[in-house]
Amino acid sequence: MPTELTPLVTTTGAGAPSGKRLIALDLLRGVLMVFMAIDHSKGLLSNMQYPHEQWYDMPEYNGNVYHFMTRFVTSFCAPGFFFLMGWGVALFVESRRNAGWPWMRIFKHYALRGLVLILAQELTDLAVWNIPQRIMNHKYVTTVLFALGINIFLGALILNVEYSAVSHPTVARLTKRQTTVLTALAYAVIAGVLTVLPSLYVPKPEAADTVEFSTWYLLLFLPKASEGDWRNPDFRGVLAIYPVVPWLAHTVWGIGIGRISARLKLGAPRLALLNMVLGIAMLFTAIPLRYNADWTSINPELLPDIRTSFIGFFNNVKYPPSIVYTLITLAGNHILLGVFFAVKQKDNAAGILRVFGSSALFFYMTHFWTYQLFAYVLAACGAVDGSSKLTDGAYWFCYLLGLAVEYFLCRSYGAFKSSTSKDSLWPEHYKGAAVTFVRIESAHKSLNAQYLQHLEVVGGDFEAKVEGEPSVPSFNAQSKNPPISNDVDMLEQDGFTNHTNIDYSANVIENMKAAHLTYPTIRWIVGDIFELQVATAGEMYDTIIDKGTLDAFLTGFPDDDPWDPSQECLEMVERYLHQVCSVLKPGGLFIQITWAQPHFRKRLVGINGLEVTVKKVGSDWEYFVYVCKKNTPT
Repeated sequence: MPTELTPLVTTTGAGAPSGKRLIALDLLRGVLMVFMAIDHSKGLLSNMQYPHEQWYDMPEYNGNVYHFMTRFVTSFCAPGFFFLMGWGVALFVESRRNAGWPWMRIFKHYALRGLVLILAQELTDLAVWNIPQRIMNHKYVTTVLFALGINIFLGALILNVEYSAVSHPTVARLTKRQTTVLTALAYAVIAGVLTVLPSLYVPKPEAADTVEFSTWYLLLFLPKASEGDWRNPDFRGVLAIYPVVPWLAHTVWGIGIGRISARLKLGAPRLALLNMVLGIAMLFTAIPLRYNADWTSINPELLPDIRTSFIGFFNNVKYPPSIVYTLITLAGNHILLGVFFAVKQKDNAAGILRVFGSSALFFYMTHFWTYQLFAYVLAACGAVDGSSKLTDGAYWFCYLLGLAVEYFLCRSYGAFKSSTSKDSLWPEHYKGAAVTFVRIESAHKSLNAQYLQHLEVVGGDFEAKVEGEPSVPSFNAQSKNPPISNDVDMLEQDGFTNHTNIDYSANVIENMKAAHLTYPTIRWIVGDIFELQVATAGEMYDTIIDKGTLDAFLTGFPDDDPWDPSQECLEMVERYLHQVCSVLKPGGLFIQITWAQPHFRKRLVGINGLEVTVKKVGSDWEYFVYVCKKNTPT
């Protein structure tokens, strides 16, 4: 929303992150959520039951392609989760280092998040295992959240080593290109070594019955139950499904891709090309390895004959991930990610994949309970029992119904999450925090005049609807201004009473509500300006005012040449203006107030086909008012 004070730096030194998201990463994560739900819901509702791809026991599908595919599509999930997490850690650390965070604060941040993931695993386990048995027998199961929780912290440590190495005087003398090449090689070598490692230490299948492995060895290296049969109700040991080290390779690979993409400032087209090339290269590397290098497929004597069908090629050891398995599944993730980067995406949070992908952890935790609830209800109705479950048709119906439930749950959670700080677990941002601001004078008479001139023009255009009154529907874009908003007071005092204000922080909105109780007609919304259609529930506005909002987002591109903005910067502006235009009535005005001079800003605000005129405001310090009109359809 137009801010009278534009926050630049908090007094705590936290800085303000840019708030950018790579939509393609959310979309891929959303696809993985949909695939993952197949595997977990099958275990609760379907008769399609096969053992997992263990180093000591492989499933045999006997040529049943349908059953195999229901499992195969889920094999991309775990590698994708670790890969995307690594990329996300790289982006987060870079943004927080640019904002002045010390490394100790970053370490604490990821230590807390890692702990949250491990604790979240306990809540999801209760939905899967028999609850009294789980509590009394102290069965500890390391699911994917366990390895993610450890590796997210290890990822921060790895980035600390990289940053320290790059700043070393010897490396600092290299050119940027040389440093980037060395960084890429380092991450590729580390990820490669970690990928090969399980093929070197995993024992032969018979060791599963003859060797007793220590609990720590299982937690770190080898997936297996510590003793006895974990399905036995009397089992009291540890069931390691996702040990830490085998999945660190995928995390490191994601960190490396994230770091190189950032260093090269790759926009969506180049990211699409990079991911396509990597995916195809991995797939064509896996083919000769699968056929000619048995050691790259852990315990190949357990694997199906690759000459019989394509199932034999794709059915590989996942626990722990073999080299061939890693190459095939990461290839699929890269290719799909390349498609998402290549296809122009609109920033629409109503998209199912985007909703799932941006609330992945919440989806993961709740979908177990959703499908377990279905199982309880069906069992109570006599539709399923311990040995007989749903037919295929009934199962797929319940699967889709569960996704529908998850969509609405995740969408509600996403709305809540958007009201919290980007850096904290709870919505503490802007709560009692002292903030340093730089002033844009909304009290300046000439600035007021610019506001009123154009709002009155809009009022005239819509005179039949508003009966000549200046209370036209107007909308104030996102605010970062907890203390005061003279803009709101100004609009009210001049008779413009029908206006809406939005911010992603619930605390800002509550503070502003409390400060303007005398104006009962003002509407306050917690939401994201990159998701205006969702936040405003489809309402359309005559005027939208942005005062310093786009300026704040452009600070997320500190290395950009203002004469030649990066592709990523242009895409961010276009996404913002697309959302603005989506809730702006035909003929309506988008008014932006900024310090940015016309030769820099006019080309940005006009990229969505808006008709732009510029007004200069002020005497000593000059500001600019960009009046952008949305064309009326002919």
